[in-house]
Amino acid sequence: MYSLKAVWSKGERENLNSRNRRRQGYVGQERAQRTQKKVMCRDGVLPITYMNAVNRCQAWRLNWYRQSELEGALLLGRMVKTAVDPWVSYQLTKHCAEEANHSLLWNGVITELKLPTIRIFRSYQSFFLQVGNHPKSLVEVLAFTQIFERRVHQAFTRELKDPKTPQPAKKAYLQMLQDEKGHLSWVADWLKQQSAASGLLEHYQRIDENVFAILEPYRERLWDIEFLGAET
Repeated sequence: MYSLKAVWSKGERENLNSRNRRRQGYVGQERAQRTQKKVMCRDGVLPITYMNAVNRCQAWRLNWYRQSELEGALLLGRMVKTAVDPWVSYQLTKHCAEEANHSLLWNGVITELKLPTIRIFRSYQSFFLQVGNHPKSLVEVLAFTQIFERRVHQAFTRELKDPKTPQPAKKAYLQMLQDEKGHLSWVADWLKQQSAASGLLEHYQRIDENVFAILEPYRERLWDIEFLGAET
């Protein structure tokens, strides 16, 4: 038999425990909501530190491609003023505009996939320039561009076959590969007429092979390349 005091104390404890359980459930839910709000950024973009390895890799890769396309456009745009032939001037302008549009396309894919913006400090082209001299003349720039475009074509074809590549990115790769065919074609036709082109193509091909050998081990962890970029 319980005394009145004991019965009352037991009932009181049960009520208190029940209130505490309800309160703990509410607090736990509230805490989870607060945590979710903290890790979610504008437009629902998850911070890079909360991403899995595949999404983090995609974020770095697509931001890197975006910056590389933009720098390629700027380089070609600067060459327009050196062109004497109206046909070459037109092709350079068109090529420049398409490269800039590719950068914009990557921006759209990054937004659609809700990937974060990563500040990229070094484009793919910058690694070429680290090994060799900066191309200055039109023939040097277009020989450099031709070798770079070949590497881009190989890289994008590889990405299309990768099952981890999301559909919006595959759509962009397909469009860019179609544009690259035109780029490779007109540049190749022009270079055939330049006496210095053969030696320059061989020079940039050797550089490309060295750069690829350096960067390939980092394909799935671009963030480990020193000074490539910074997560925000």
